[in-house]
Parts: sequence; structure tokens; C-alpha cells
Amino acid sequence: MNLEHILSQASEDELDFDVAVEFAKSKSMTLVEFVNLFAITLAKGYKEQVYDFEFSDSAANWLFGFLTEDVFLSSNNNALPSPAYDVYLAFDEGEYHHDGDSDEVVAEEKYTKPQIDQILSVKYS
Repeated sequence: MNLEHILSQASEDELDFDVAVEFAKSKSMTLVEFVNLFAITLAKGYKEQVYDFEFSDSAANWLFGFLTEDVFLSSNNNALPSPAYDVYLAFDEGEYHHDGDSDEVVAEEKYTKPQIDQILSVKYS
């Protein structure tokens, strides 16, 4: 199994948390390294239009579920690491109409894309 397959299964909400843990172990990664690699790979794929918003948002939602699961939290002192949590938040912001925005505003364009660009520009480009 490779990371592309992991992302695909996550986007379909078919990735079991235990499979993700085993994947990380098989690559000699900590769970924090795994979630950050997952998030940055997802963000880059979205920016490069390899993944559309629906795919990316679904995978990010899976990621948040994993980040808040006991198996992850207990491995990381109950902390949500960056950039994984930041990538989740960027996609979350694109899911809904924000108060104060006109009906013409596309949340993905206004919130998600700039946040992903900023995350990737920090040190992941």
C-alpha cells in the first residue's frame, strides 16, 4: 500500500485507523510524521489540481477523525499537530457559506485555496 492508496481510501471514508497506524509503522514513521505527510501530500495534490475539493475535503475530514481518535491523541500528548490540523481547517472553511459573505462568494475560493497556499508557502513547497 502506498500513500496515494491511503489518500484514496481516506477520501472515500474507507480507511480503517488501524491500517493507517500499520502504514506509518511500515514506513518507520511516527503518527505525527504520518499525519503531516498525509496533510502536505493532500494539500499539494489539491493545489496542483490532482485532487478536487470534494476528494480533498473528504480526506481532510478522515484526517480530523484520525487526529481526534485515542490511538493518535495518546501518541501525541493530546495535541493536534501542524500542519495536519491546519490543512484540515483549510478544507473545513471551504465547506460552508460564511456569515457576512454575499451569496456569490465561493467559500473554497475565498478560504480554502488561500489557506492551502499559505500553508505550502511556509516550508512545504
